[in-house]
Amino acid sequence: MVGLSRTTIWRREREGDFPQRIHLGGRRVGWHADEVIAWLEARPKGLIGQSCKTHHG
Repeated sequence: MVGLSRTTIWRREREGDFPQRIHLGGRRVGWHADEVIAWLEARPKGLIGQSCKTHHG
């Protein structure tokens, strides 16, 4: 949905720049959809997924 790696999401959570995860039990985690959508809408256009690498081949 957001186009970010697990590591980038984890780093942004620590920095306060991504909604905090919710522990669902075991090793499962999730996020409140409304918080993620609000985060996406607050981002300037063109920055979503900016840290993703694009491979051409």
